[in-house]
Amino acid sequence: MNTAFKRRLPPAYADGIDAPRVGVDGYPLPSPRIVSAHLHRDDGPHDHAVTIMAVAWGQAIDHDMTLTAETKDPITKEDPKCCEGPGHPECFPIHVPDEDPFYSLFGQNCISMVRSVPGVKYGCKLGPRSQINQISSVLDANWVYGSTNDHADQIRLHRGGLMKGYFNGYDPKIDPSMSDDFVTSAFRFGHSLLPATIERWSPGNKYISSQRLSKMLRKPYDLYKAGWCDQYIMGLVNQVAQAMDDSVTQEVTNHLFEEHDKRWGMDLAAINMQRGREHGVNSYNDYRVFCGLPRAHVFEDLLGTMSNKSVARYKHIYRHPDDIDLWSGGVSERPLPGSMIGPTFSCLIGLTFKELRFGDRFWYENQGFPSQFTPDQLEEIRKVKLSRVICDNSDDIKTMQVYAMVLPDHEINPRVACNAGILPRLDLSKWRDSHGPSPIVRPHPHF
Repeated sequence: MNTAFKRRLPPAYADGIDAPRVGVDGYPLPSPRIVSAHLHRDDGPHDHAVTIMAVAWGQAIDHDMTLTAETKDPITKEDPKCCEGPGHPECFPIHVPDEDPFYSLFGQNCISMVRSVPGVKYGCKLGPRSQINQISSVLDANWVYGSTNDHADQIRLHRGGLMKGYFNGYDPKIDPSMSDDFVTSAFRFGHSLLPATIERWSPGNKYISSQRLSKMLRKPYDLYKAGWCDQYIMGLVNQVAQAMDDSVTQEVTNHLFEEHDKRWGMDLAAINMQRGREHGVNSYNDYRVFCGLPRAHVFEDLLGTMSNKSVARYKHIYRHPDDIDLWSGGVSERPLPGSMIGPTFSCLIGLTFKELRFGDRFWYENQGFPSQFTPDQLEEIRKVKLSRVICDNSDDIKTMQVYAMVLPDHEINPRVACNAGILPRLDLSKWRDSHGPSPIVRPHPHF
C-alpha cells in the first residue's frame, strides 16, 4: 500500500523531472481530445463471443491491483475544478478545440483533469516524479476484504466465518508492484470493449430492457430494486462486448460521469492519454522496442500491425511515430491469433501477471509457508468456475452457461442447471480440522 509505481523504461518527462511528455521535436503533443475524436470514434463492431462479464471482471481485477492517488483541493477535499479560474497548481486540463464535433455544441473547450499525487520511491531516493498506488499491488481480493484491518472490520460480520500441485516459482528478487505503463495504458484496453448500453435479462434468459452506460456510472441505484441485481448479472453473461479495436463508445468519450443537469461529460480515451503523458510514460514506439518489436521509423511501418485506416489517421494527427501515446497505439493494434489484444499490450500485461505470480510470497499455489493450502484444497480451488460462483450467490438464477465470460452456445458452452451437478462445487470438507469435531457453520439469514 502507498508504494510508488515502478517503471520499465526511464520516464519521458519533458524536463527529465516532472513536466509532462512532449513530442520528439520538443513541441506540445496534439490534444488528447483531438486524438480521441478522430482516432477512437464510436464505429466499431461487436466481438463474436466475449460477454460483458469479461469486461466487468477485468474492471474488478484492475481495482484489486491499482488505485492511483489523485491531488485534492486542500480546502474542499474534492477534485480541483481545473476548467474554472486560475486552477490548482497540479491541474493538467485537456484542451478541446473550438471545432470539436461534440463539445462545440455546448461551448465547451476544456476537460478538467488533475495530476496524480507524486510518490516517494523505495529507499526515499531522489529523482524523477513517480506516482502512488494506494492499495496493494498483488491479487489479494482487497476489493472484497479491504486493504486495511479497519476496512476489513467494517465489512465482516465476525460470526459464522463469513467474509473470512504447488507452484515453486516464487522469487523474492521479483518486484510485483504495478508499473506506470500497465496502470495508465495497457490494462485500460478494456475501455475499447465497453458497450453503449447495459442490458437486463430475466433468470430465464429473456431480454428485458437496457440502460445507457453513462446513466449508470457512479449511479448504482437500480441494484437496490428487488430482483434487478440478478437481472443485471444475467445481462452481463448474455450481452456481447464490443470488439477489441481503436473504437470507443461515445458513452465514455462524450458522456463520462455526466452530471444530471448537463448533456456532456468527460472523455475517457482523452484522459487515458493525458494521464500517460503526465506520468511520463514513454511512447507506444518505445514500448514496441521494449517488447522486441521493430521501431516504426515512418508511419507506414505500422501497416499490418494496425489497419490502414488507423495508420492514415495517426499520420494526419501526430508529427512522428515516436509521438504516439501508448494507450492509443496499444488498442489500435490487431489482436494476435487466439488473443483479444495485440503484441505490445500482450507483452506488457503478460509480464505484469507473471511478476504478480512469481513475486507474491502469498500466492495461493506457493508451498513452504505456514499459510499454504494442502494439495486437496488446491484441487478444490482450481475446479471452481465463475458460473458456479454466480449460481451460489444469486437469488433467482437457476441456469448458467459453463463459461460465464463467453456467449452461450448449445455445443461448446451450453447453459446448464445450477443444481445439475455439472458445475463443480467447492468441497469445504477439505478444510475440516482433523482435531476434534467439525464445527457447524450456519449461514447468516441474509445470505
